[in-house]
Amino acid sequence: MVMEEDRMPAPLSNDIRSRIVGSRKEGGFTYDEIADRLSVGRASVVRILRLERDTGRIEPKQYRPGPPPKVDERGASVLRALLEKHNDATEEELADSFSTKVGVSIHRSSINRAFKRLKITRKKRLS
Repeated sequence: MVMEEDRMPAPLSNDIRSRIVGSRKEGGFTYDEIADRLSVGRASVVRILRLERDTGRIEPKQYRPGPPPKVDERGASVLRALLEKHNDATEEELADSFSTKVGVSIHRSSINRAFKRLKITRKKRLS
């Protein structure tokens, strides 16, 4: 079964952010009133007002991706070849074989993430 990746919702627009700050400064509304008026969560109101108070700006933080995956395109072809040769190997065994072949130390969870990214599904063998 292939599952969709969990994704964060998009940040609130700068227009909404400026309305939140304006409602608090000029209107004197409470956090709950602002959240209700602008149809946003109270936690978002708190976060944006704190950001504006601490930094003087309202723009959302820049997205910073994590490190690149250890199983790149070349690694994906090696992983597929290993699966064809040893289709009943565990993720741990595949990680060891992959590390030996490619020369990159890899954990079984990285193999699992590579499966998800490559849309490879596997049936568990019965004990």
